[in-house]
Amino acid sequence: FLMAIATDSIHIFNEFYFRCREGKNKKTAILETMAAVGRPVRYTALATAAGFGVLVFMHIIPVKIFGALVGFGTVILRLLSFSLIPAVLSLLKEEKIRRASMREDIDTSPVSQGLKRLAGLGANRPKATVLAGLLLLGVAVMGTTKIIVNNNMVEWFKYHSEVRTADRVMNQALGGTSLGYIVAIAPEAESIKTPEAMRSIEGLQRYLEKLPAVGKTTSVVDYVKRINRVLHQDDPGHETVPETKEIIGQYLFLFSMSAKPSDLDNVVDYPFQKANVWVQLKTWDAQAMRDVIGAVKDYRKTNPTPMEFKPAGIAYFNLVWNDEVLGDTVRGFLLALLAVFAILVLNYFSIHFISRLQQRLAEKGSGLTDALLWTAARPGKGILRNALLFASAFAVMLFAPLTPYVTVGDFIVSMMLLSAILTILYLPALITLGKGWLFTRRV
Repeated sequence: FLMAIATDSIHIFNEFYFRCREGKNKKTAILETMAAVGRPVRYTALATAAGFGVLVFMHIIPVKIFGALVGFGTVILRLLSFSLIPAVLSLLKEEKIRRASMREDIDTSPVSQGLKRLAGLGANRPKATVLAGLLLLGVAVMGTTKIIVNNNMVEWFKYHSEVRTADRVMNQALGGTSLGYIVAIAPEAESIKTPEAMRSIEGLQRYLEKLPAVGKTTSVVDYVKRINRVLHQDDPGHETVPETKEIIGQYLFLFSMSAKPSDLDNVVDYPFQKANVWVQLKTWDAQAMRDVIGAVKDYRKTNPTPMEFKPAGIAYFNLVWNDEVLGDTVRGFLLALLAVFAILVLNYFSIHFISRLQQRLAEKGSGLTDALLWTAARPGKGILRNALLFASAFAVMLFAPLTPYVTVGDFIVSMMLLSAILTILYLPALITLGKGWLFTRRV
């Protein structure tokens, strides 16, 4: 919220000091400033509120609350921008205003001159600029095809953190720290005791263990085979599934009498209609469980069985969460895109730049190139300051202990700086190329 109101204040203060530099008194400068930046600020607020407001249509409750809160808060803060900021400006001392406005001369300010040169590059070489932008867009589109959506909660921590170090050590010594289940469901009770069902489950285990991410599998079959071996003088040759359902039933009965009930309950239900295969994974990647599910389907195609196999466990939950968040993200992005596009159709893109360019053309009647350079040097300075404010605010996330925060910080810092630079460079090129139809009505 503070960032939102700071965004408005940058554009308002930026224009206010320019107006004061032109010799306007404080009250006149405030009124002219609000008249100049009022329209783009309103549409920026509307676009921001709409972009976050669509989150209320998502399925994830915290996201819905976040979208509603930010959307409502954005509208309220924009109202404060038209009341609180002018009040603050009216309380500023004339001496401080003069000192601050002395730095806002587009003819002497190094920042303004740099922005004019950047805009001039786009305005004087529009075709080359647009072509370079299209090439970069092509590279970006190719890059998006390489994106793999994969959640790994352990990798949220940095590589040398205690959590990831412990996870690596445990995966090296044990079967795997991420646990998924494949539940075998027979058509009727007592079916799990049959040798055919046992061998089918055993075959599935061996098939899954071929996957690189699978460290170990465990099921009721392992218990039965071990009991069979022990009862035959620990002969390794008898570590097999017994030949009859009756023998298997007796083994399971003996085991239930001699062990804790939970030991057997973890791998089979009482009617012996469901058996649970434990699949230990050496990675928390959501893709690892997806590979397991795919392998189960492949196994069933080549090894027909009346049993069904259904996934479960924390690893499967991680996969479902990964897909649900992805689905909501795509849905939210598309809805936000439509909502913001509808607003920008009314007031164009890059709202502050275009609005101020139109005002300059209407006020001074100057040529298009001169108006573009003026817009880059004066309102463009507010655009750059706004981008630097956002970038510096999110830059602290680069030092966060969790990698998703680092990624988000890196993404937003890069996005804000690139968007500001491209607004100053690319828009003049596009406007210059499209001036024939952009300004037909005005001419």
